[in-house]
Amino acid sequence: VKQLGKRLIQVIIVALGISLLSFYIIYLAPGDPVRIMYSASGIIPSEEVIFQTREELGLNREIIIQYIDWLSHCVQGDFGISYAYHKPVTDLLLSRLWPTLKLSLSAMVLMLLISVPLGMLQATHKNSILDYGLRGITFFGVSMPNFWFGLLLMLFFCVKLKLLPVVCTAGDFKSLIMPSI
Repeated sequence: VKQLGKRLIQVIIVALGISLLSFYIIYLAPGDPVRIMYSASGIIPSEEVIFQTREELGLNREIIIQYIDWLSHCVQGDFGISYAYHKPVTDLLLSRLWPTLKLSLSAMVLMLLISVPLGMLQATHKNSILDYGLRGITFFGVSMPNFWFGLLLMLFFCVKLKLLPVVCTAGDFKSLIMPSI
């Protein structure tokens, strides 16, 4: 219990540090967030509107005050309004939660279905040609960048063999295979 408490405190400290660093890096990004927000909407606002919007969003306050205000809202589950979609960020996150969980679960099931039998096979045939072959494949898989391996898999299974869709938004089983791999 004591060790768990220590780990929990470490996680909280790291999460706070990452959020503070991310917040500050976004603050240092070039451009005015209010002008970017309006230009994304296709509106050219006056200086008065820009000033008023900064006032409403609290962007005219000290950065540490902005961070504390943002953090207090986040802890309460209020992540604000998306500038791009004009919807609450919480609603946007919740709408993408089920597809994310479905993809994560299918990737985990696929990983277990492949890795456990191959690991058992390697353990029962230690230092054999099969063991060395599987080690080589594992080394190759770990060494190759994921994005490149994914592109090669898409080229082979989706373009050449036409077994799987290249892009699919249907959410069916067939569209989960390639992202899971």
